[in-house]
Amino acid sequence: MKKAKLFTLLAFVLTLAACNKDKEELRHERDIVYTVAEETTAVHLTTEAEWQQLLDQFCNYAEGGSSVTFRNAKSANKSATKEAVTYSTTDREAMKRWMAQMEDEGKTVTVTFDPATGTWNGTAYANASQPQPSGSLLTYECDQMNVFGYIWSFDTANHRVYITLHYTLQNITAPDYPGGAYEYVACEEVNSPFAYWLINSMGDTAGLYNLEFVGSDTLHFNATRLSNPVTLVRTDNWQTYLCSDMGLDIAMHVRYDAWQLTLAIAQMNSNAFGYVDCIWPFGIGRFALVRRGIEGDGDIPAYGLTLDFMSFGGNDVLEDYTIQGKPLVDEQFTITPGFSSCCSEYHFQRL
Repeated sequence: MKKAKLFTLLAFVLTLAACNKDKEELRHERDIVYTVAEETTAVHLTTEAEWQQLLDQFCNYAEGGSSVTFRNAKSANKSATKEAVTYSTTDREAMKRWMAQMEDEGKTVTVTFDPATGTWNGTAYANASQPQPSGSLLTYECDQMNVFGYIWSFDTANHRVYITLHYTLQNITAPDYPGGAYEYVACEEVNSPFAYWLINSMGDTAGLYNLEFVGSDTLHFNATRLSNPVTLVRTDNWQTYLCSDMGLDIAMHVRYDAWQLTLAIAQMNSNAFGYVDCIWPFGIGRFALVRRGIEGDGDIPAYGLTLDFMSFGGNDVLEDYTIQGKPLVDEQFTITPGFSSCCSEYHFQRL
């Protein structure tokens, strides 16, 4: 009898261990970071059931008209390619399985829903393309051999964007190609997850723009009067500075000169251009920051620079500018024009 009881107890223990083992297999910890309607949330999941429930919630958000982007903060990308993967289906469960597969591969996933066709649309890309922590920027550029250059830097934590434009032709208009500093706000008036208003510091709206895949390797920009969107790609080449003196919001992107002929190349824009009642000191376009003197060279300020204007097909050298500080090195620098303008000095701060 004792042997029978011992055998029964042992069988119970083994069964309990097997059940616990099954539960352990269902335990899969994840740190999911997701963004819905410009709000980012981080959750810690411990089981597959919790993960499936969250995937259902993502589908609900998408059905409600929101674009959902998520990733596992602890996952490494397992894919050999950095190209974006797309997927479309009218089957909700199939979309959930695809979302789970992309998460398992360590990718970031963006999901939308088209109510007109009942279709789920997904895009997945490597986690290296994720928005950076607060205080850093996501920068995209379109650079066409010194003919057309468009740069957007997104501060995703504060929903701010800093835009500069270089264009050799003179047929551009501000509503089509915005420039300067703006807050970007999702547009709820239209049925699109990629529609945004750009609002300047005075509360004026620049217009409605279509911005697809912020946070991925490519950004598609379009405006009402542009027949074709502009495709920009992620880049680390540019550093972003801003001058907020007098509310001018002059955005400047700076990078090292690839040919080492000058200290740096810069590109600037302001949404106050054309609206200020004073002498505007800067053109809008791309410049060469040329070292004028050397440190300790008499009265020539250290790191004094001239601005070679290279936009609109010209090569006018603007000699009456000096720069105190080191662009690309210092957190801030000051541009002083040698003539009366809106400000006597323009203070640029790195973002």
